[in-house]
Amino acid sequence: MKILRIIAMLLIAVSLFGCVDTPDSLKESRTEPSDNNTAVLSLEDYEDSASAENTSAKVNETVERGSLEAIRNQLESDLKKTYKNIKITKAHVSDADAMPIWNIKIGMNPDYDYTPLLELFYSDRYDVADEKYYRHTKAGTSMTEGEPLRNEPEYSNELGQVILRNRADIDIDGFAPIYDDGDKTLSVFTYSTGGVWGSQTGGGLESDAVYYYNNFEIYKEYDLRDENPSTDEEYTMADGEKWSVSDAINFVENFWEEYIAPSDTDDFTYKVKKLYIMDLGDGKYGYLFDMQMSDKDGNFYDSDNSEFYFSNAAILAGEPFPFPDELSTYCAQKEKITRFTKDFGFELCDEPVGESLLSLGEASQILSETLAPNIGLELEAELCYSIFCKGYHCADGWIKKDFYAFLCQTESDFEIRPIWCFKPAGESYLLDPFMGRYYVDAVTGEVSILINMTYMKDGEASGW
Repeated sequence: MKILRIIAMLLIAVSLFGCVDTPDSLKESRTEPSDNNTAVLSLEDYEDSASAENTSAKVNETVERGSLEAIRNQLESDLKKTYKNIKITKAHVSDADAMPIWNIKIGMNPDYDYTPLLELFYSDRYDVADEKYYRHTKAGTSMTEGEPLRNEPEYSNELGQVILRNRADIDIDGFAPIYDDGDKTLSVFTYSTGGVWGSQTGGGLESDAVYYYNNFEIYKEYDLRDENPSTDEEYTMADGEKWSVSDAINFVENFWEEYIAPSDTDDFTYKVKKLYIMDLGDGKYGYLFDMQMSDKDGNFYDSDNSEFYFSNAAILAGEPFPFPDELSTYCAQKEKITRFTKDFGFELCDEPVGESLLSLGEASQILSETLAPNIGLELEAELCYSIFCKGYHCADGWIKKDFYAFLCQTESDFEIRPIWCFKPAGESYLLDPFMGRYYVDAVTGEVSILINMTYMKDGEASGW
């Protein structure tokens, strides 16, 4: 069934892009700011209203591009615009003053100590000071025991084929007390790229275990940017304990603040963006938290599952591409972290470059003109920072050019860019890595998509 689904999605992707080119430039115009600075809006607000004149927006003139304030002030009127092939159901813009482009450096806070995290997770069962439970990999060493180090792929005359490189590109340190005895998921690992991953409970031995949240259906979901659950709403977890939704949200946000945020070099805040209540069966439930990262200025960051195929034409050709940073938590038991993921960290560096940004209306129009005329998508929009690799050239000249994520993160240049990110309404990339994501660069207007776990730029669909 999964194979059929992949084939079907590939066929959809081929027809995704239309023939209209993205404009090379966009003229700036002026606006009179509105009274209404609402930054979270739903299309239903207007459909339920008797007349658009009854809204509080008083936009005298709209802009194609401008400041964040101008974009927020006309968000209502932009959201009411209609397009031939897409429908924007809601939009989110932060309360920040500006979103300049920053160069960034991928990495871990050198002062981060994950011992408190290990004590929280395992001190009731294991001696976290016992070195026998630790595992270490050093950058520059061979990852295949007994084989010489290969920094790049090599042709083997003996085998008559190319053998892959086996170099470890980063330092990896972990605590895994029963790694060799069976359950490798009972562990915490940290990466020199700033990533932290772990499970307090383990339990990933069986394919149908509650450890795997994507084995189950969503019972209910909340977008906490728009709505808050009732303080008395609670569910029975897999361990039989009742846990209120509001208490669970506070628990997870406190966990990130105390144990995960210190791994960052810069000052970032982590809040629950979306909550999915997963139906585990037999009256039991689990909570899946999609985390939202924001900087000290209040800007949002795109944070979704980064599970996608990097080795495709655009990326191997050295084109810039987004590198999503998954930030998630899953709890199947009360006050227990079944799984959490932070893919990598980074610090801001160099002087930022400020630009005027595309409005929601202009970004939506560009996307509509780029996509196939009959695609019929319902999308949620968010103006957020997206982490971009400026170009992968690490494998240039190799006998077999392929993508290595850790090598890319350590040897490529990265930046954060303001992007209008459009995602199918009501969908979760954490649960469905095949889900489409549509990017419109808020500075250049360039359109690109991530679908079927493959990244494409406008006009590349014909290569599928």
